[in-house]
Amino acid sequence: MDRTLLIEDHPETQDWLTRIITQAFPATQVTIASQVTEARSWIARASFSRAIIDLNLPDGDGIEIVELLARDYPDTPSVVATVFDDEARIVMALSAGTSGYVLKDQSEKALVRVLRGLEHGEPPLSPTVARHILQVFRSEDFAPADLAEDTVTDDLTPRELEVLEIIARGAIKKDVANSLRISEHTVSSHVKSIYTKLGISSRAEASLVAHKIGLLRT
Repeated sequence: MDRTLLIEDHPETQDWLTRIITQAFPATQVTIASQVTEARSWIARASFSRAIIDLNLPDGDGIEIVELLARDYPDTPSVVATVFDDEARIVMALSAGTSGYVLKDQSEKALVRVLRGLEHGEPPLSPTVARHILQVFRSEDFAPADLAEDTVTDDLTPRELEVLEIIARGAIKKDVANSLRISEHTVSSHVKSIYTKLGISSRAEASLVAHKIGLLRT
């Protein structure tokens, strides 16, 4: 049986995405989960042909499900469907193993078309996302693979590692400050130090490093 797991917490968006999914995959049966825990439960007891995953869920981040599927259910491709188009989140999702990344501000017709690409081995990517990916990999001579985990953890202080993890997950400076109970000025100082020590210049690169050394696995 062809089954699609849709992980989305807003009822109206659930209905909209269900309509898109059934147009893209007419033979599929859609199962809806509105939280990470509910999605985990469904995955443990049923097989799915694919998963369409929102990122911002009431009890966690959809990236957790992307990682779970990539690790334990490699035959079930996942596609992130979100409103977030920043490079850090895109890189984090791709690094976690998603097969595609689409934006909810696209038209229904466009989303149906890109999702159908899964059936032909084509990664579903919104045009804006594809441009971000190209921009990241065209950036100056940054090669995160050259950064060993022990090198990064030795170079950065414990506080800097905390800041790196939070910004790699897409948080803005204010959110980092609130989370760590420090000033935004202190956050800026930490970010500057992190970028200097690692030889990077963007959140996308920070996300790549954080994923490589295991900060985003929890």
